[in-house]
Amino acid sequence: MSASTRTAAARRQLATVLFTDIARSTELAAELGDARWRTLIRRHHQTVRTELRRHGGREVDTAGDGFFATFPAPAAAVECAYAVVRAVRDLGLELRAGVHTGEVEPIGDKVGGIAVHVGARLMALAQPGEVLVSSTVHDLVSGSDLGFADRGVHTLRGLPAEWHVWALDAPAVAEVPLADPSVVAARLATGRESRRLRLALVGVVGVVGALTVVGAAGWFFGQRAAVVPAPDTATALDRSDGRFAAAIDVGRGPSSVSADRGRVWVANESAGTVSRLDRTAGESEALGQVGARPSSVLVDGDLVWVSDPWNDLVSVLDARDGRLLRQLEGIHARALTAGYGSVWAADDIADSVVRVDPTTFALVATIALVPESGPGALASDASGIWVAASRSDRLLRIDPQTNAISGPGISVTRPARVAAGAGALWVTGTLDDSLTKVDPGSGRVVTSFEVCDTPTAVAAGDEGVWVACTVARSVARVDPEGNVIEVIAMDAAPTGIALDAELAWVVLRTE
Repeated sequence: MSASTRTAAARRQLATVLFTDIARSTELAAELGDARWRTLIRRHHQTVRTELRRHGGREVDTAGDGFFATFPAPAAAVECAYAVVRAVRDLGLELRAGVHTGEVEPIGDKVGGIAVHVGARLMALAQPGEVLVSSTVHDLVSGSDLGFADRGVHTLRGLPAEWHVWALDAPAVAEVPLADPSVVAARLATGRESRRLRLALVGVVGVVGALTVVGAAGWFFGQRAAVVPAPDTATALDRSDGRFAAAIDVGRGPSSVSADRGRVWVANESAGTVSRLDRTAGESEALGQVGARPSSVLVDGDLVWVSDPWNDLVSVLDARDGRLLRQLEGIHARALTAGYGSVWAADDIADSVVRVDPTTFALVATIALVPESGPGALASDASGIWVAASRSDRLLRIDPQTNAISGPGISVTRPARVAAGAGALWVTGTLDDSLTKVDPGSGRVVTSFEVCDTPTAVAAGDEGVWVACTVARSVARVDPEGNVIEVIAMDAAPTGIALDAELAWVVLRTE
C-alpha cells in the first residue's frame, strides 16, 4: 500500500448520509412564480435545518431544493428524514429521502466517497413522501422501533453491483394533510411584507435611537466604543426601554445564553466552547472543556450546565471560576431548565425528560413521554415543569412530585421554545411564526398571534416577553397582555435570549 493510499484510508470515517429533495419542484416553481417559490423554499430550508439540529445532523451542502447531511448514527438519520418528510407537508411539499451508512472521506468542509453516491441514488429512487434506506442501514437499526417495507433489489446508476433497498414504514406521514402550496406561499409572503413594513418603521426610530448608543455604551462600560450588535456577540438590551446597552464578543456560532444572579454564560456551538461574560470589563473568557458542539447552557446559582447533544454529554462547571466539576455521559440533552431543586434535560431522541440532582449529580428520574413527542424545550413555574413537545403539537406538564406527565397537555402547533413569566407561559412556533400565551392554571390558550419571521428563543419577565426572531434578524418586545411593543433590528440572526436584572441578553450569529 502506497503512502498516499494509507493517508486516504486513515482519513476515511464511518458516517450515515442523508439526501432530501422536493418532488415536483420544477412544476411547483412554475405554478407559484419566482417570488412565492422563494418564500416557500426559504421556509422549507428553515424546517429542514430545525430537524437537522434536533436529530444531531450536520448540514454538508444545500443545492436548490435539496439537502445533504451526515449523522453519527443511522437511526438518527432515518428519524430525521421521517420528521422532515412529515413536517413539510404543512407547506404543501412532498419530499423524498435516501439514507446510507458507509465510509466517507473528508474533503475540506465536505465529504466524498461511494457512500455519498449511494445515498444520493437512493433519494433519486424514492417516491414522493418516501424514505429509502440501504440494506446496511436496515441491518444496523434492526433493534430499533423503526419498521421497513422491502422494495427489492435495484441497480443504482453509476454504481457497481445491485443494492437491496428498503422503505421506511411510516403510515403517520399520510395522516398529515398535504397543504395547498399556493395558499401557504401567499400567506407567508403577505406576512413577510407586513413584517418588512414594521421593520422599516423600527429602522426610522433606530436612526434616532442610534444617536444614543455611544452614550449607552459609555454608561455601561465607561466611555467604550459604540454598541454593535454583530455576529458572534452577546448583545445586551435595557429591559425598561429596549435600548442597546452592550455588545461583547463571544465564540463562533453562539446558540444559547443563560443568566442568573449577575452571571452570564454563552454556549458557542460552532466554536465548541462556552464563554463567561465579564460585564464590568465588557469582555468574555472562552472555555473549551464542554464537548465538541455545546448547544444549550443553563446557569443555576453557582453551577453552569452545558449540553452537547451530538455527543450525549452534559458538563457541569463552577459558575464563579469556570472549573470543570463533573461530566455526565449518556445524557442527550436538547434543552435544560432548573426547578424544584433539580436540573431537567429534554431528550428529543428517546422522547423523555431526565431529572438530575445538582448536589450529587445523580440521575433522579427519567420521565417517558409518548413516542414521537420530540421534546425540544423546557420551562419551570409554580405549577410544574413544562415541556414543548414539537412533534406531537403539545405543551406537556410534568408533576415534580410524581415525576410523571400530568393530564393530556395543551394543544399548541409545533411549539419550538417555551418560557414562564409575566403571569403566563409563552410559546414560540416557527412553523406559523407565532407567539402563544397560555394560562398554566386553566391550560387555556389566551391568545396566539404572528409575532415575527421565525421566532425561536423566548424569555419572559414582569415587564413582558422578549422574542428572538432568527430570520427577521430582530428582537420583538411584547407586553404581558400580548401586544407587540416594538421590533428591534439586529445586524445578525439572534438564536438565544436570557433576562438578567436590568438587561436582556441576546446572542447573535450568521444564519
